[in-house]
Amino acid sequence: MRRLLTPFFATALLMLSSLSLAVAQVSLDPSFFSQGRETVSFDLDTAATDRALRVFPTVGGRFLLVGQASNGSGLYSLALTRLFPIAVDPSFGIDGRRTYALGLSQVADIAQDSQGRLLVAWLAVNGGNGIDVFVVRLNADGSRDASFGTDKGVTSFGLDAIDELLSLATGPNDEVYALVRSRPNTGSAWTTRVAALNADGLGLRSTFVDPMPEQGSGAIAWSSGRGALLVAQTSDGGGVCGLSLSQVRSRLVSGVPTLIVTALTGMTLTEVSSSCAEARITAVAAIPDSEGALVAGHREDPASPGSGRQHGLLLRWAGVEDSNFGTVAPLPPADDLRFSAVAVDTRGRILTAGTARNSAASTQRFSLRRYLVTLGDDTGFNAGSPEITTSFVASNGLDSPLASAADLRVVGTRLLVAGSVRFAGPSDDDFAVAAFTTPDAAPIFRDGFEN
Repeated sequence: MRRLLTPFFATALLMLSSLSLAVAQVSLDPSFFSQGRETVSFDLDTAATDRALRVFPTVGGRFLLVGQASNGSGLYSLALTRLFPIAVDPSFGIDGRRTYALGLSQVADIAQDSQGRLLVAWLAVNGGNGIDVFVVRLNADGSRDASFGTDKGVTSFGLDAIDELLSLATGPNDEVYALVRSRPNTGSAWTTRVAALNADGLGLRSTFVDPMPEQGSGAIAWSSGRGALLVAQTSDGGGVCGLSLSQVRSRLVSGVPTLIVTALTGMTLTEVSSSCAEARITAVAAIPDSEGALVAGHREDPASPGSGRQHGLLLRWAGVEDSNFGTVAPLPPADDLRFSAVAVDTRGRILTAGTARNSAASTQRFSLRRYLVTLGDDTGFNAGSPEITTSFVASNGLDSPLASAADLRVVGTRLLVAGSVRFAGPSDDDFAVAAFTTPDAAPIFRDGFEN
């Protein structure tokens, strides 16, 4: 039995806690590698184009960075590295790295299931000269899981002659979901479907979702609160670019497992071209312990259409009467902001990761932002600002001018942003990860007990 704090000490603790919260600021985590950031190179060829797409927690407090590495002229490999908070894990593969050749194909997306296994998707030509979405499942140690699918750990969706993956996700029973655009030939319009495989990589099912423009985009994620798959996408509303949010649930219809789509909300993206070429949906996430959802992406600067500059796009939806939507402008000196991921921290606050670009200086930095529930800027995040940015240091001690964020993961009080960084002289793209921490993300104690 835990003893309660005496009133005197409880009051003193509350005062100290309030004082620390008043000055708490986000910072790079000094316990993570060198001052909170690290780069990892594969350099399989002279182009040395290595790009991380996802970061995941794994066993023993370690992390997996997963993406792709160039491997010859027009060739690519799936690339993985496993990290301790202070060093690359030498027991993983060779020198902490593993690769799998993909030929001409590039990695399309990666997801992690409840057992820590990785699902990796890519596009490749099938036997009929069409294009299919292929998926391989890897064990937590990076080895191929031969029990998955129909070909030693690999399977494909094969919905139409030409398939294009937009997003990959897993469900609570390790089923695999894909958001796929398909068409029978290059002259036909795209149709958009959610496809599902069971935990063995078999039992393909699919259902159509909202029509998508020619240059559409979308993302999926599982919602435990809704017991359904969330689907966010740009949609074609009679020639007007829009954003739609729907859910997909599996139901037995006449004894047959069937995917059922239900629309949740939608809106027009004003001042965006009807083709949606200047609007992208890049991420959707469930709000923990609720039926709500967050959607992130980017759209053309409404004040400068045609300039090529982008602003962040953010939606919080918790029901018809409880939603917020807005365009997020970059903070100077940046003039371009593109969100790539959205999440919720341990206190329920909204986080986005993305790339902040300064066009005049030709620089790009990782951006991490925090928002209030209303989507207003949380200026208590970083000395009056809702944002912290970082670049990466090359071996010559100089900052790289080009860093591109791809993913965000909340692991306790540590906020991980992963992506890639480009160094010059010679040109070299490496995996990059930055870890941030905020003192006010620690657990709250009330009446002597942790809440």
